[in-house]
Amino acid sequence: MSLTRADYTELRHAHDAWLSGVLFDPAWTTAATFDDVVLTVAGGGPGRPDRLARIGIRIDPARRPEGVSATPVVWDGVDLFGHPAQDVVSVLPGPTHPSAQSPSDVTVERLGLRLRRPLAAVDGWSQLVLLGAPDGWEPCCTGTFECAKGGDALVGIFR
Repeated sequence: MSLTRADYTELRHAHDAWLSGVLFDPAWTTAATFDDVVLTVAGGGPGRPDRLARIGIRIDPARRPEGVSATPVVWDGVDLFGHPAQDVVSVLPGPTHPSAQSPSDVTVERLGLRLRRPLAAVDGWSQLVLLGAPDGWEPCCTGTFECAKGGDALVGIFR
């Protein structure tokens, strides 16, 4: 599924969709699969479709349903998806804080990193997002990592 900015009547909903990985610029977003890990590289932000703005890495649940990656995703020597979630957070440079979209997500603003755990039953991260700044969402929201105006990625899309 791919949605465009034109699919949203309000910028805040598009921003939330972009943060969630639902909205991409279809002109040059690309995804590649490596065993059970999917890497997505995307441009983004209103008026900035030509700029790299978001890199996403996630476990493909169809290839690894239990949520633990067989392929290492390593930052500074730590396999982010191969260790318990709290162990990973303990070695990240602070400050870290819960993400606005989900209190179980963790954001490290200094690194431009957000870790997500969509599979709540698994004690480990299964998705990370690296965001570039500035990302073009300034007219909507002050923060790169959250929509300050209460965005909801699927408002107006699914009825």
